[in-house]
Amino acid sequence: MTEIPDLEKVASAWVRDRLGVRVVGKPPADTATPWVQVVQLDAGQEPGSRVDHLVSFLVQFDCYAGADGGQPEANGLGRLVRATLQELGGVRDDTVISAVRVVGDARIPDETFEPARERRVLTMAIWAHRAHDAVPA
Repeated sequence: MTEIPDLEKVASAWVRDRLGVRVVGKPPADTATPWVQVVQLDAGQEPGSRVDHLVSFLVQFDCYAGADGGQPEANGLGRLVRATLQELGGVRDDTVISAVRVVGDARIPDETFEPARERRVLTMAIWAHRAHDAVPA
């Protein structure tokens, strides 16, 4: 059985280690300082593949400003995260990252906050497989 990588974990660790920012899977209790929320939207099997060897992940990175940072902070964090993710290729832990592509990059303030919190939403396509998986004949 082929196991797909935990790409949320791999990408979160990459961003956290490279940028030193807070990276979470759900909104944090303390929103005074900036953070990045990572959510896997999809993990599709590549066409023609009989097993889950190469998986095309669609991952969203919500880059939030802190309480006082506003649009400049959210936009700056978004640019840093975008550039850092484009360097993600290669072997990371037990995962091989084959390619990374920006699918979307939008400024969408989060209106669940009062007032609305500035946020940059990055959507990335990331192709990956487990490092120890062999492609069947």
